[in-house]
Amino acid sequence: MNKLKLLAAITTTGLLGLASQSAQAQAEAWQGPWVHAGVGVATFIPGFSGGQYMGAYPYSGSKKDINTAIASISAGYTLAISGPWSLGLGATISHGTSPSADYAVLINTPRGTTSDPGTYNVANIYSLTLQPGYAIDKEKLIYAKVGYTGATANTDSDSFGKASADLSGYALGFCYKQVISGGLYGYAEFNYASYSNVTVPYSQLSGTINATGMDVMVGLGWRF
Repeated sequence: MNKLKLLAAITTTGLLGLASQSAQAQAEAWQGPWVHAGVGVATFIPGFSGGQYMGAYPYSGSKKDINTAIASISAGYTLAISGPWSLGLGATISHGTSPSADYAVLINTPRGTTSDPGTYNVANIYSLTLQPGYAIDKEKLIYAKVGYTGATANTDSDSFGKASADLSGYALGFCYKQVISGGLYGYAEFNYASYSNVTVPYSQLSGTINATGMDVMVGLGWRF
């Protein structure tokens, strides 16, 4: 009986060791540098808060969201940590300028409310994220993204002229990668960005701008 127990313990230990080695091999298959490019659709939702016109008259804003196609390129490095777990570091940039959308500054004065129209767009969105991942097997990887994001908001107002504001905030995301052949893989991801309050870029107006953005991307990449 004792011999049977010993044999069972040795067998179990061996199987667990093999399973651990197999799980580690799964993550190690994804270890190394990678690069991918993709296309998708994105939404940018701006907001306005507080503020006065010329320090005397309160104002509010009306706006339309930007809904647009988007393209991006990313590069990074994935490190196998323990078992099937990995940790990556990635940088992404979506170069270029979005289509413009309308907005208006609504100023409340003793004579009533005036509307000053304009347009805005968003340019050169980028992010730097940590990417904790789980290797389902050597050909499938899922991971989350958390980190920093930035962009430039450009405005063109009939009354106030042109101005730009640098936006910054945090980025979150979720991604799935699937090997197609050799180092070639396909991917799909969802990303969310929240931009902190930024001062309105017109000297005549006080107040802050904030924004959120979301995109869904698909594309191809290469793991080296």
